[in-house]
Amino acid sequence: MDSSHLLCTTIDFALAGLFAAWFLISVAAQLRDDVQARMPALSGAGLIPRWAFFAPRPATHDTHLMYRDRDSFGTIGPLVPVTSPESRRWFHAVWNPNKFHTKVVDDLMAAMAVQKRDIEHHDFAGQSLMLTVPYIALLHIVMHARRPETSVARQFVIINDQPFSPDRHPEVGFVSKFHAFSRVDEPCT
Repeated sequence: MDSSHLLCTTIDFALAGLFAAWFLISVAAQLRDDVQARMPALSGAGLIPRWAFFAPRPATHDTHLMYRDRDSFGTIGPLVPVTSPESRRWFHAVWNPNKFHTKVVDDLMAAMAVQKRDIEHHDFAGQSLMLTVPYIALLHIVMHARRPETSVARQFVIINDQPFSPDRHPEVGFVSKFHAFSRVDEPCT
């Protein structure tokens, strides 16, 4: 056996051992919550995945992103949902291209709720929430929704709803300030 073949075999075994260890750590991270905490460098780099297909505490509420417009006379229009609920079709279990957009909006609303709690916890100014990425991204989404020609400003609202609760009462989770459109004379299409 020559030395180059021995080196290749050693590297193959080392890589196989590395990937086997990585696989076992990844499996352990799915079964125990403390595995990622014990290896912060690997967890922080995203090398140890944590999938939660079945959450230990499933979501009990729905969150809806809505907006309303204000015209030049100061009249405020009704709340309009950004995404309208669509009826589920049998093939949505496998292929649902609209899921990406709704997932992005849901993730942004969840991230903004976390940012809001952090800002309140650290006693930062209330307006500092407007400088966060989730706020700016949600604002971008609502400002690019179709608008009437008479609208001069738009506000977004996050509504929390418990659809399966016997005492169902939707709650307002967040209300933004009104943001002016860049050009009043040119409606979005």
